[in-house]
Amino acid sequence: AAQTEQDNTGFGTSSAEFLLFGAGARGTALGGSVAALTTDITALYYNPGDLALMPRASAMVSSYSYLAGTRYSWAGLGFPMSGGARALGVSIGTFGFGNQPVTTLEEPDGTGETYSVSQTFVAGTYSQNFSDRFSAGFSAKLISDKLDRTSATAFAVDFGTNFHASVGQRPIRGALAMTPISPISEW
Repeated sequence: AAQTEQDNTGFGTSSAEFLLFGAGARGTALGGSVAALTTDITALYYNPGDLALMPRASAMVSSYSYLAGTRYSWAGLGFPMSGGARALGVSIGTFGFGNQPVTTLEEPDGTGETYSVSQTFVAGTYSQNFSDRFSAGFSAKLISDKLDRTSATAFAVDFGTNFHASVGQRPIRGALAMTPISPISEW
């Protein structure tokens, strides 16, 4: 039986989903489950509390091609300070595509107009080692989303902790990372 009623309540109510794409090959390959393991520059994305565990200044740029000519790019730069007691970092990410034809029901082959999508975030991160076993940090993000002539801007905060110790000769790690899953919703 065909449905005559359609409920689109949940569609188009969130944005900036590109924030879920990841950073670096290791974290992406592991499905993002590296919040307790990052001791490199990708801590800027996966767990801001891990950035203070980074042994030296680092930088990284990664870019991924997706379907339909879309591209996601992420870049990060981090600096340990005070002999490794704290760290600062900045990161930026972009996602988008351009020059897509505008189609309508009346003109399914295109109206002659085009549109583009551009999503961007810029983040600053602070992380600190509070002891030889515990670190915590946060990232403040400014997010911009543009679809043709429509645009929106939002602010989001990520928070993360890391507990690292040894039991006998074996290292153990635990982490808590809180990031907005759908940071911009119902504009």
